[in-house]
Amino acid sequence: MQIMYIKALFTYIIETLNIVGISIIVLGMVYSSIHYFASTFGLFVKSKTHAMDLTKLRSEICNSIILGLDFMVGATVIESVISPGYTVAEPDYHSLGLAALMILVRILFSFYVDKELETLELKVKK
Repeated sequence: MQIMYIKALFTYIIETLNIVGISIIVLGMVYSSIHYFASTFGLFVKSKTHAMDLTKLRSEICNSIILGLDFMVGATVIESVISPGYTVAEPDYHSLGLAALMILVRILFSFYVDKELETLELKVKK
């Protein structure tokens, strides 16, 4: 009976991590876009010299994508550990392989976005 409650708790944790990850990505994109347009048209700044350029916009969006993907990778790891067909004696290799593939894709995407972020920061410094 307690195992059912523990699995239900982990299911809620997984869903919460996925929702938080998606929310971070979406809200980061919305915030960055609003910040860009507001600074470009001089809505909240006194002069256009403080206007945000596209490089800074891309940098902020990349940061939110990386942080959101980290939450989603954490949820996938937890989900692969507590999947219903997985036991130590007889693991479900199909679901484990799918989880590993999803984690690999997200990590590679995070890696390339991080590299893009580093190049953007070098452009901003110049």
